[in-house]
Amino acid sequence: MQSIPLSRQEELSWLRQVILEEVKGLEETIKWGAPVYCIKGKNVLGMAAFKSYVGLWFFQGIFLKDPYKY
Repeated sequence: MQSIPLSRQEELSWLRQVILEEVKGLEETIKWGAPVYCIKGKNVLGMAAFKSYVGLWFFQGIFLKDPYKY
């Protein structure tokens, strides 16, 4: 198994810090070997580092409220 480059690990660490500081009420867990963030037991956000990029995804993002109407 190839290791994740240090730069990707640093990006993932920075992203984790931003998520935990900016989104209140998140519970950080590890699922499927990657960080997953939950609200009230529901998976909301996941992220992972790969060889050439960092992935960030929303579980059922269509149901997230957008008070700013982006």
